[in-house]
Amino acid sequence: MQQKQTSGEAPEREQEPEADREVALRLVQAREMRNRSQEDFAALMGVSRSAYQRYEAGTRSPKLRHLQGLAKVGVNIHWLLTGEDEAALQSAYAAGTPNPDHLREPARPTSLDGDLMGRIVDTIRAVYKAEGQAIPDRSLGELAAEWYGTITSQAAGPGDRLDALAEHQIALRRRLRAATTHPTSDKRPA
Repeated sequence: MQQKQTSGEAPEREQEPEADREVALRLVQAREMRNRSQEDFAALMGVSRSAYQRYEAGTRSPKLRHLQGLAKVGVNIHWLLTGEDEAALQSAYAAGTPNPDHLREPARPTSLDGDLMGRIVDTIRAVYKAEGQAIPDRSLGELAAEWYGTITSQAAGPGDRLDALAEHQIALRRRLRAATTHPTSDKRPA
């Protein structure tokens, strides 16, 4: 990657291919919906203002660990990463009438249990690491959001949530081991 150097500032890289402009637009929308400044969101995320500005510009993608701070002010991380409103999706499917038009707008800010989300992210990373595999940040975010939705909708208390997390961990480990033991192939036997 080429770098541009401006006097007195750290080198700035050109846009990374994985930077997601749609995430950047949703990040701006989330901040403006809450009447917050870029400095506020940067502080919540634990990054510098200039790093945050690159997220909004779409030249950098925020790491999941930085997004956890936004959950404290009600940003739906699943929506932020995917553009889908998880609550509307669950309601639509429960009613038997999924309507994609309702999935593109956040219904309202929802609170997120930052501790549970952190444990989910840590668990997923640990399983992948233990199995000698890597998971891209976006996939990690999507899987963590999926687990969070399932765990919070099915488990009543903190103890139940940890039990459900342990079950997800075991299932993921089995799935990763099965995938490495029996890789899929499009080739037919001769």
